[in-house]
Amino acid sequence: DTVGIVGQAVSDPDFNIEDDLEGSGKDKVFYNIPVEGYNGPLTITAELYYQTAPPRWMEEMFAVSTPEIETFRTMFDQADRTPILIEDESVEFEVFVSTESPETLRDWITIRGIERTSGKVWISSSQRHNLSVFDTSGKLIHFSKDKNSDYSISLNTPGGVCIFHFETSDGKTKIEKVYFY
Repeated sequence: DTVGIVGQAVSDPDFNIEDDLEGSGKDKVFYNIPVEGYNGPLTITAELYYQTAPPRWMEEMFAVSTPEIETFRTMFDQADRTPILIEDESVEFEVFVSTESPETLRDWITIRGIERTSGKVWISSSQRHNLSVFDTSGKLIHFSKDKNSDYSISLNTPGGVCIFHFETSDGKTKIEKVYFY
């Protein structure tokens, strides 16, 4: 009763879930990297660090003074608390900023229609998939799970560009921009 998911993870639809089972210990994180019209090679590097006992976790305990806590505080202050690099990954790719409005997403998924003023989008798919829709700042504005066949979604968007991220359970993804003007 004292341990739980807190912060933004509470509203994250795939936090700690894989193949519809909770407890995977995994999450997918999407980053929006504004390239501001840049075309060309781009390298993105992510690093994952671990720190056994971050100082902010000790604040509550150190607010109290007992002989045991003071002994621990001395050991804590003398310890090497440098975060440890667990893993890093780099991805290199070519950036191309398209100004075209895509309507077809090759073979297994098709955007059949867009009612740009109301934000309604009609989609057809031959494979079960999840759909995440992001605004251009990277904020998740829509999530649909286990969609298949013909369906529609309504986005409360005043206009602009949305990023549609389709993903099947076997890892196939399609990412497309949809324009609402």
